[in-house]
Amino acid sequence: MKLSPETLDDDAARPKAPALPQLTPSQQQAARRLSLIHAMHLRDVDAVAGLMEDIRNAVADPSSLAKLPLTRNMERFGTLCGSQCRALQGHHDIEEAYIFPELAHRGDERVRPLLDRLHAEHEVIHALIDDLRREAAHLAKTGDPFVFGRCVSAFKLLDKAIRSHFGYEDSELVPALGAYDVPV
Repeated sequence: MKLSPETLDDDAARPKAPALPQLTPSQQQAARRLSLIHAMHLRDVDAVAGLMEDIRNAVADPSSLAKLPLTRNMERFGTLCGSQCRALQGHHDIEEAYIFPELAHRGDERVRPLLDRLHAEHEVIHALIDDLRREAAHLAKTGDPFVFGRCVSAFKLLDKAIRSHFGYEDSELVPALGAYDVPV
């Protein structure tokens, strides 16, 4: 399944989880862990968005980006968003290596379309992270306001994709994890 950033958030094309039994309070709590992880990632994305807006409005200097812990981590780890993008990539790696296979094993064939779609969405998000990384590297070299605008555009595409993807996982994957007792 091949997706693009433009088709990623097409809810009509997103497979739904199979009908699930009522979750016990314990299953609901265990499943919500993934939603809490998503909320943590979104707080970090919000911080980056706020700083970019401050730079755009001349409230902060573009050099402020260099002072962010995630920028220092970016330089250290070689990823665009530093610890945040690294954590997001790691989050997807854990889902792909452990959570998705475990759900496929504990669930049934009805969860396969959901897992295939989530995998395809991960690929789109990783491509958007790479695009943003390239724009940010170019911005770091030039400091050009036009390049900053391209960086902001790349970030907005990534932000939209992440929010849509997490919303989809929270509505479809999280209940399935609880119903099939997949630990997170």
